[in-house]
Amino acid sequence: GMLAGGGVGAVAGIFGAVAIGRVVLDFDVAMAKVQAVAGASTSELARLRDMALDMGSKTQFSASEVALGMEEMSKAGIATKDVFTSLPSVITLAAAGSMDLGRAANIASITMNQFHKSAADLPEIVDKLARGAAASSADVDTLSTALAYVGPMAHSMGISLDDTIDTLSMFAQEGLDADMAGTNMRGVLQSLVSPSKDAKAAMAQYGITLHDTNGKFLGMANLAEQLKSKLGHLSDKERSNIMGKILSNQQISSGNILMQKGAQGMADWARHVDSATSATEQARIKMLNLTTDLKKLGNAIKSEIIQGAENVTPALQSMTQRATEAVHGFGEMTGAMQLTAVGLVAGRLVLADQLEALAAFGFLRPGGAVGHETGEIGPRRAMEREIANGCLIVGSA
Repeated sequence: GMLAGGGVGAVAGIFGAVAIGRVVLDFDVAMAKVQAVAGASTSELARLRDMALDMGSKTQFSASEVALGMEEMSKAGIATKDVFTSLPSVITLAAAGSMDLGRAANIASITMNQFHKSAADLPEIVDKLARGAAASSADVDTLSTALAYVGPMAHSMGISLDDTIDTLSMFAQEGLDADMAGTNMRGVLQSLVSPSKDAKAAMAQYGITLHDTNGKFLGMANLAEQLKSKLGHLSDKERSNIMGKILSNQQISSGNILMQKGAQGMADWARHVDSATSATEQARIKMLNLTTDLKKLGNAIKSEIIQGAENVTPALQSMTQRATEAVHGFGEMTGAMQLTAVGLVAGRLVLADQLEALAAFGFLRPGGAVGHETGEIGPRRAMEREIANGCLIVGSA
């Protein structure tokens, strides 16, 4: 029973050590990826590492997950100095949007780049995304998908990020999914960039003005009002015909949504989005549960494990490298030499196990010159030395 319990304890210890090692290794790999893409100096990398451990000990995201967020931000071109100040906003978005930190960092960074904003704008970007999701049937992830279709074109036409998210969330609330919302808005804008001959004729016929005298697009609210005031009184058939010429047949559904809203409806929806729960408050509310508390506890433990292992990591690396060299050396042996080596190692381990069992029942005890070392190096190792020196005494204790 004692031996069986010891065996179980040994196995449990091995699995525990492996689990601890995995936590440390995962974090080291994650930080290596950050270093590879960030181009950070040694001091900056040390600060990033400390920040990842600190945030990992305080939030529901582990230090390795925080490092993944750093990697995504760096890949998007955010300077290391800006990662320090912007990372809390990304963590807020991940919590508010109920998504992993890497995805949140990717969404925030790409949206920033689509509208040519800077890292200083990330708090506002994060807040607008979270509010747009909270105000509609969309979520942060689907809004990001829609932005991927239309973001660059909207920016090129002078449409702000706020107006773009307002329009996309409104489309989502009216039943268009992410792909359709993004492609429909892009289709509408594409139709207005280079209108066909029929489109120009239709707009002239009904007095629809969508650009100023310098050719600048007058915005989504103006488009909605022009459609409502100039086409709203027509029959469904006439309106669909004209709208198809102006926006193309594929965009009639989104054109109808804009026409029904008009400028006032667009303004009302924008106020609805702006009054939705903020990203910070959404994150706070979603973290008020036992699951999140347990994650925080687990991540705090992981951060402590990683910090505690930093002092022994170089030694472990050295041991691992020497073990690898030994394995390579074994591979270079002839077959006969390999068999001999395996036999010697296995025989020694088996013999030591058996003698340790006999010693547990008092049938063997170490004696001779090296007997006094037992307490210092452990009974098993001492017994192995006794075997080698022929000093093992057989008999009762």
